[in-house]
Amino acid sequence: MLPRESNVRISIVVPHLGDVVAFEESLVSVLENRPSGAEVWVAHDGTYQDPFELGDEVRFVTAGSNNLATLVAAAAQVATSRVVHVIGGGVRATHDWTRSAIECLQDESVAMVAPIARVDVDGPITAAGWCDSSTDVISPLGRGASQITRRQAASIRGAYLIASFWRSSELRSACRAFGLPDAVAAEFAWTRLLTDNGWRCELASESVVLAGEETLLPPPSFHRGQTLRSLSSEIDQRSAFAPVAIAAIANGLSPSRLVSPRSWAQTLGQLSTLVRETAAVRAIRYDQIASPAEEAATLPLTRPVQVETMPLRRAA
Repeated sequence: MLPRESNVRISIVVPHLGDVVAFEESLVSVLENRPSGAEVWVAHDGTYQDPFELGDEVRFVTAGSNNLATLVAAAAQVATSRVVHVIGGGVRATHDWTRSAIECLQDESVAMVAPIARVDVDGPITAAGWCDSSTDVISPLGRGASQITRRQAASIRGAYLIASFWRSSELRSACRAFGLPDAVAAEFAWTRLLTDNGWRCELASESVVLAGEETLLPPPSFHRGQTLRSLSSEIDQRSAFAPVAIAAIANGLSPSRLVSPRSWAQTLGQLSTLVRETAAVRAIRYDQIASPAEEAATLPLTRPVQVETMPLRRAA
């Protein structure tokens, strides 16, 4: 049974991923900057013993593992607000960081929102969500810049899961549509399955979290390249040959990637999708996602809802 919505304005989920120091950095920053009308959930695999006795300040939910996707899915089922915010792994909250994101999610067609992650409050941008690029399926938006332009903001495709805001009902739908316990796959698939059905991802320009590249951005790997490229080709319903060829050429022409074994491993992972289908593709259940128009049709019309009718996706 899904939780009933309450007067809680936002449900903040801090996943315990196994690194105690990183977890405590995130949790302490949330409690220090906790907005009014917020409930805080700690999602863990059953091993966290609450050494600081925070039971009066936070609530706990136990999942089957400390995989990020599994922890988020478990928390999404118990969150009582219509907005769920995931922050963890050393990503730190700042003063009033949730306000801009909550405002973005008032738009009935927005399902997920990315904050702007900076190295420090006045430092360069680590990532303002992610976008597509010629070399990778997921590329950090605005990396190294001081500000995000309107053109850059318009190119956003998704939010990094470890620093993301969601409409709770759509997050639960995405978890049902792709339940594989693979954080790399879920970070991409949850967002793209929603946007492919008419939902939008927005950038909250005044929502700032603190995170260095080593905290927020996953390192390249063969698994990452293979998983993301195969999911992209499946959801977009197009051949992987052209984008994989472009990625291989672009990586080959990049001096920094030429000397990076991990970058080459990720490129090889993309190339492998031309001959092998991954388990991630077979885990997709398209019928679990409703478009904004379909969802609006099932809700009581307490106020006018303006949504754009989108083509229906095929059933799995």
